[in-house]
Amino acid sequence: MHAVLLMRAAWRTVTFLALATPAIAQCGLEWRAGSSAPGLAGAVRALAHAPNGDLVAAGTFRVAVDVVAERIARFDGTSWRPFGAGIDGTVAALLVLPNGDVVGAGSFTSAGNAPAANIARWNGLDWFPIGSGFDGPVRELARLPNGRLVALGDFDNAGPVPARRVAVFDGTAWSGLGAGPAMPTPEQLAVLPNGNI
Repeated sequence: MHAVLLMRAAWRTVTFLALATPAIAQCGLEWRAGSSAPGLAGAVRALAHAPNGDLVAAGTFRVAVDVVAERIARFDGTSWRPFGAGIDGTVAALLVLPNGDVVGAGSFTSAGNAPAANIARWNGLDWFPIGSGFDGPVRELARLPNGRLVALGDFDNAGPVPARRVAVFDGTAWSGLGAGPAMPTPEQLAVLPNGNI
């Protein structure tokens, strides 16, 4: 059975369309509404599609079917697999980079065995912090046309740098975008083709 997931961002709920293999079932479509995927024991907060075709899911779950998957897992069409030791808190945002690395962000202090202040990168083998991280939770991630990473959330600083609610990572360090958006924190990021946010 393959699963297609549709996310309604405003409420962060997920709807699943399960597609059964035609040889197994005559009628192969079934909608399942809720905040968790079949086999995931907890809420799903973010989804991403990996270059190899895997579906990446993240949120508050700690188990994927019978596999320990601390808040982030990938589905290869057959089974769920963990990302190393996982993440120690809620993952609210995912971004898959062109090279296949996965960036997870949310409200956590470590990823795998590495300290990570609310944002981390998985390179296929291990988790690594991205810069000094943030002093508050991250809600959304986006990638600019020039390759820079943008984070949006309930933070005032990116490491030692003032960055009210939105920050850009240039590959080396985070920087704020002016005074940042007014309260309340926006729920989503959108990047235009010219790079405007």
